[in-house]
Amino acid sequence: MEKDFIHKLPVAVTVCDKEGKIIYMNEKSCETFKEDGGKDLIGKNVLDCHPKGAREKLEHMLSKGGKNCYTIEKKGVKKLIYQTPWYDEK
Repeated sequence: MEKDFIHKLPVAVTVCDKEGKIIYMNEKSCETFKEDGGKDLIGKNVLDCHPKGAREKLEHMLSKGGKNCYTIEKKGVKKLIYQTPWYDEK
């Protein structure tokens, strides 16, 4: 149930490991990033998908924690971007 819920959620969810390797993308994330490879991005490094400034912020979040929240507009669509570490305690 939980994975199905997240997989069908109408917002892009992309999860990477602590080195930045993408380990999960839900359907909306695959659709959002289809021009960049979509589901084939799984296994790639998220840092390679970002320009220098954004990459530095992501590197900081991966090493030190914290979050990054901002809005953008792409192709006439306003988006809220929320990036934060998530820790699996398994």
